Amino acid sequence: MTVRKNIVILIVAACITVGATAYFLAQQVHDHKTAPPAPQPQENASSQSHQRLNLSFFKGVWTQPGGEKRALEHDTDNMIADGINIFALSIFYDINSDGTLTPVPFAPEWEENPEEGYVTLIRKAHDAGLGVYLTVDVEYADGVVPAGIRDVAMQNSADVSVYWAEIAEQENVELFSPINEPTQVFGVEDGIWWSENILPLIKQRFSGEVAVKFYGPELGDFSEHGTIAGYDYVSVHVYAIDTSESEFFEYLEETV
Repeated sequence: MTVRKNIVILIVAACITVGATAYFLAQQVHDHKTAPPAPQPQENASSQSHQRLNLSFFKGVWTQPGGEKRALEHDTDNMIADGINIFALSIFYDINSDGTLTPVPFAPEWEENPEEGYVTLIRKAHDAGLGVYLTVDVEYADGVVPAGIRDVAMQNSADVSVYWAEIAEQENVELFSPINEPTQVFGVEDGIWWSENILPLIKQRFSGEVAVKFYGPELGDFSEHGTIAGYDYVSVHVYAIDTSESEFFEYLEETV
């Protein structure tokens, strides 16, 4: 298979109130077990008048978890001045010991309705003139989800990813990732399989661009477990904290 390699660097810039920042990149790419079934239709948040931005490149900011609200309320002018055009926002869920998922609100005022809070942040970013890179972030406290509950957790993760893809479409989100670092959550084999099989369900519901999001270049060759063909971008964390300029560019070259 020939892969067309249009490399797009997503530079994460620091804002005044943003703590740790991370550099990440995206690589455009070209498309065995049965795909996860689609969830039942659910009622979604009302849409806004924002028109999806047609961005020829991405320069984005990624805050520490929980820092999104403060950044969007206080730092959007700084972002625009620094040339930022897209804001990364994660939708957090905890994976419980039985494989079910619990949404994590980012602020006390939205504890009763976390979805409302996340949609509010999407709209704050759009109102500021920024695109949105939306990711579903499911986390298990002990790292990789154990085999005994993994199938349940994978199905529930598919359900919430499809649900948020529908909201992302209603809100005209620019870039959507079905899950953050699937190989870190489900292991390499199941993470790649999940990523391959969730994509058709996402594309049925979301007309923007879709990214598969990995931890870093350490993943290596995963072709025996499946394919990520069909995703518009591969997004990879490239952390530049406490790293020299030469070390950063060496890591960046390896990742690309």
